[in-house]
Amino acid sequence: MTEMRLNENEKIEMDIHHSKKLPFRLEDWLRSLIFIGLTVAAIASLRSDGILSIGSVFLLVVFFIGILPLYLKWKRLQPLKYLITNERLIIFNETQNKIVRSFSFTQFPAINLHENAYNSGYIILGEVQPAFGRHGLFGTKVGVNLADHEIVLENILEVRKVYDFLKTKIENTHNTK
Repeated sequence: MTEMRLNENEKIEMDIHHSKKLPFRLEDWLRSLIFIGLTVAAIASLRSDGILSIGSVFLLVVFFIGILPLYLKWKRLQPLKYLITNERLIIFNETQNKIVRSFSFTQFPAINLHENAYNSGYIILGEVQPAFGRHGLFGTKVGVNLADHEIVLENILEVRKVYDFLKTKIENTHNTK
């Protein structure tokens, strides 16, 4: 991480507004369904076998694989600020006054938009993780993928406008080469 310093001719063109609420994506809904089932099984096991049962193990799994990652994702989002300059996209941590990630428009990763009906959503930078796991027998996809995307701009208000602005900046940079 580096301190927030702009290059000599660099200026901020857009401060991307995002909400600080829990980022809950489609993949999280799928995970939640699985963990609700595990929680019901755990509670049923606790009722019949007592506290030292397989239900206790299920509850620990639900907490560490289901609930804790959502909390940590929310916690990481709180100090972040997304900025677009005339040269790059900056992910900035306001609490630490540090640039977490920076992406020059000349070498920008793949970009994918996910928008909801309320014109908010998120933008994935880099490779998109599939909702379902790796290929199983006979080339079929099996299981829900619990891995998160590497870099996500979360909870962006007016996400289509931000996405189009970013795409234009990237294309203009590549066209001027």
